[in-house]
Amino acid sequence: MEDQDGMYEAVFFPDKYDKYIKMISCSAFIIIKGRLYLKDNNVSLIANEAFSVSSFKKNEEFKKHEMLKEGFLAEIKNPWTESKKIS
Repeated sequence: MEDQDGMYEAVFFPDKYDKYIKMISCSAFIIIKGRLYLKDNNVSLIANEAFSVSSFKKNEEFKKHEMLKEGFLAEIKNPWTESKKIS
C-alpha cells in the first residue's frame, strides 16, 4: 500500500484473508481497519476488517460520523470568510 508518506504493508492473517480476498482482489481502492505495528522503522497495518469504498459509505457508523462532523463544522465560523478589523 502507498500513501503520501510512502509505502507500507497491510497484513491479512489467513482467517481475515479468506474473508476479504474477493474484495481485495477486485477493488481498486479499499478501506482497511486494523492495528498499526512498528518494527525497525517499518510500519505495517495488521488488518481486522476491510471495506470497499461503496460499502463503507452505506455503513451506518460512517453515516453517524459524517452527520456529527457536518454538524460540528456548521457551527464553526470560517476564518477565511470572516472579516476582521485591524486596529
